[in-house]
Amino acid sequence: PSLITWRLIETKMCWGVIFLLGGGFALAAASQNSGLSSLLVQQLDKLNLSALPQPVVVAVVCLLTVSITNIASNTATANVLVPILGEMAVTMCVNPIYL
Repeated sequence: PSLITWRLIETKMCWGVIFLLGGGFALAAASQNSGLSSLLVQQLDKLNLSALPQPVVVAVVCLLTVSITNIASNTATANVLVPILGEMAVTMCVNPIYL
């Protein structure tokens, strides 16, 4: 005998969270596989962000994140921006944790 039945999982589980996480992961994978994150890094590299002081870059990243969060969920925003910021950190030769 099982400890929990499918009927209990079906009625008590918050399926919206599962779909939100799954959709966010799918969106992140799609932006990486389609080359969107690389394209955005190239466009951001044209702005020459590496010449700016680090706190200014962090402020721009925070402003961008807050703007996207107003439209999309926090999970989707994080799943999309983390690969982009990771590539941007490599381009700028800084530790990704600082962005």
